[in-house]
Amino acid sequence: MRKGCVGMECTRAGRQCSGITETDRREIFQDFYKLADLQKEREFVARHIETTEPKVGKPNSRRSKTHAYYLTVNGKRLKVCRNTFLATLSISEKFVRVVLSKITETGVVEEDKRGGRQSEQMKTREEQNRDKISRHIDRFSRVESHYCRASSSKEYLSPDLTLSKMYDMYVKENSCNDIPSFHTYRRVFKTKSLAFHSPKKDQCSLCNSFRKGDEAQKNELREIYNRHEAEKQKVRQLKEDCKKMAQADHSILAGNFDLQQVIYLPISHEDALFYKRRLSNFNLTFYNLGDHTCDCFIWHEGQSRRGSSEISTAVCRALREYDQRGIKTAYLFADGCPGQNKNTIMPTMMLHMINTSAHMEELSLRYFESFHGQCEGDSAHSAISTALGNAGDVFLPSQLFPIIALARRKQPYKVHPLEHGDFLNYKKLSEDLKVLNVRKDNQDSGVPVNWNKVMEVRVNKAHPTTI
Repeated sequence: MRKGCVGMECTRAGRQCSGITETDRREIFQDFYKLADLQKEREFVARHIETTEPKVGKPNSRRSKTHAYYLTVNGKRLKVCRNTFLATLSISEKFVRVVLSKITETGVVEEDKRGGRQSEQMKTREEQNRDKISRHIDRFSRVESHYCRASSSKEYLSPDLTLSKMYDMYVKENSCNDIPSFHTYRRVFKTKSLAFHSPKKDQCSLCNSFRKGDEAQKNELREIYNRHEAEKQKVRQLKEDCKKMAQADHSILAGNFDLQQVIYLPISHEDALFYKRRLSNFNLTFYNLGDHTCDCFIWHEGQSRRGSSEISTAVCRALREYDQRGIKTAYLFADGCPGQNKNTIMPTMMLHMINTSAHMEELSLRYFESFHGQCEGDSAHSAISTALGNAGDVFLPSQLFPIIALARRKQPYKVHPLEHGDFLNYKKLSEDLKVLNVRKDNQDSGVPVNWNKVMEVRVNKAHPTTI
């Protein structure tokens, strides 16, 4: 619904636009579109327009009729201006002209004549063709977007395929006279939520093996696969629960962090650059699931690498800022990359953070199931990739900062450049605290600790020496 008129001219002209509230207009708008039928909508418009001869006519005037517009409020017809009428119903002037042209001399609105020539036999044949096309498209194997952006439900076909190839295969398999057009084939394809490129992230080998294997292979992998799927759904449900808690309680933080794909500089279309060694730039995004803010920590390979200490440094910097805001409990989520997130270095940082925090009392890190780390933070990576693709030539790391910050206009990303001296050696701290060498639990009679299989790490201020 668009805005109505706000001028005084309508009042002076005897119209009652100012007497209709926004609530009344919204109710009219909703009732109009609840009709959900073009013929009924046209009849509604026709009932609320009165056509008369102009009071004062000039010999050469183009105006042959005068139209008065009305809206019904609380059972009363109120005269309004044309702008208010069109804006309230969210229709165009052309729509009104078509309605007026269809009113007969007896006041009846003619029905739409489009599509009336199609016989029931023709409809049945078209439905059969669409069903055959749909079955043909469903025969092509899909590739699930395991690690795709945010919560995409799109599936992928082989990158070697094209829509033209698929249609040619359909024509060869159905050698008859009644072959639907390529346009029909494409229209059915668009209803399938499919694309022709593979996901940019790695695919899950276990899921691929199970889905593409024969019945014997599926039976062999079924128990492992079911447990794998259960873990995937469990951690996603935990993430949603933490997100709701953070939105309801501002003393709770729910967030995820992830390292974006390497950004190579310079970015240019000059052919010579493809033969040169380019500078690797790293961007770790820390995404707040509660309010959708995102912090980007950026550095390049001349300042440091992208190891566990670097990741821990960036995450700790983000947590320090939230600690200053009074956050008491933090629930974090990340993928289980052993070289960056799932090791003894990250728990050491967490222990150091909780012991030196001003307000934070509990800190938890949960890991996504392998190759199923899709989360809201991936939307930031997608937006940044798009912004870099539209930015033109980029030569210097400092040029990345405004591009990344404005990759999302409504709620810009916060960019934090990191220098060589900003990175802390959490690996050395892990050695000093003897966490690096922990292979057995010292509380439960030496139960083995396999860091690669850990799904959650938690530290609490009440237990300053325990992970």
